[in-house]
Amino acid sequence: MSEAQLLEHRRDFPLGRFDVKIEETTFSLADYNRFLADQAGPISAFKQKQQAAFEAERERWQSSGQAQWVSEEALSNGGEQADLPPGSQYLSAVVPGSVWKVMVEPGDVIAEGDTIAILESMKMEIPLKATSAGVLVEWLVGEGTPVAAGQHIAVFREKDQDAEPAVPLQPSHALQ
Repeated sequence: MSEAQLLEHRRDFPLGRFDVKIEETTFSLADYNRFLADQAGPISAFKQKQQAAFEAERERWQSSGQAQWVSEEALSNGGEQADLPPGSQYLSAVVPGSVWKVMVEPGDVIAEGDTIAILESMKMEIPLKATSAGVLVEWLVGEGTPVAAGQHIAVFREKDQDAEPAVPLQPSHALQ
């Protein structure tokens, strides 16, 4: 099959204009292994060319600053650190994406395993779950906010801590 034929098939298939030919047959591992042995040279050459192209592309990403890209909005919302009240900790985004839905409000008591927010990344919803029982002190981001993996998005106080009451940190970083 030529490159032009492949491109034509790829164009026509999703439009329902390509008839797929299905043939009944039996797979032979021995025949397949023979084929791989016969084609070892061209397969190796292709893989080397493919790897070189991939490495060249990664190098272009590195030199243009795209390999480690993070949105400016995500950076501006996650760079500030505040002194946390005793017994408090940050909750962080587990993936890059955006905060799709906030499930709890500051002051809410949370059980271990409760979903406190849902992150959206690559069209998937990823629940952010509490790792222990406690109280949500403050959101540092709001719904729709882009976040980077590892970015602090909320402040949480463990339930068994004899800490100060659950009040927002000063100055407040929460988005309205």
